[in-house]
Amino acid sequence: MATSILMTGVPSSAALWIDSNDPDQVDLRKSVGLDALKKELAVTGVLDGIRFVPFAAPVPILFQFAKCDHFSIESMRAYADAATGAKQTLWYPTGHALNDPQALTDRAKWLEQKIGLRGAVKAEGTLSGRFYCVGAKPGTDETFPGFFRSCGYADAPTPARLIRYKTCRRSGSPSTNRG
Repeated sequence: MATSILMTGVPSSAALWIDSNDPDQVDLRKSVGLDALKKELAVTGVLDGIRFVPFAAPVPILFQFAKCDHFSIESMRAYADAATGAKQTLWYPTGHALNDPQALTDRAKWLEQKIGLRGAVKAEGTLSGRFYCVGAKPGTDETFPGFFRSCGYADAPTPARLIRYKTCRRSGSPSTNRG
């Protein structure tokens, strides 16, 4: 393998199910119960990415993380820090879908540098110019307040601040994911 790109990778199931302050994860803990989740983690935790990423060297890794993801920035940093070989870590002002167009450009540049893939950066510019608010309820422009609270906002941001939370889709349809 010549290179690897890990996009919004969950370092461990515990980082998502136990440690996350994301409203959906809090609801999951309440509905399923912490004991049940811990039992599940005792079985599935052996598959956590953070256990394997130290063995990726000498393969260079590009980590792309969302600042408003379902798990903590500290857990994402620990994931990247666990990689022992060549690596680069980039952060984007978006949610777990990592749908900031800059992330696509950065991946294309990485692939050009690491494996000689030509034309990827130029191709990125051909995507639709229609941008929509990430966090919008399906079929509407109304936002999910919980998404923005998990990003540190007291309420949904003003339209001027929403420009940072956008998605670029070929279909031209609004984003239907929460992050």
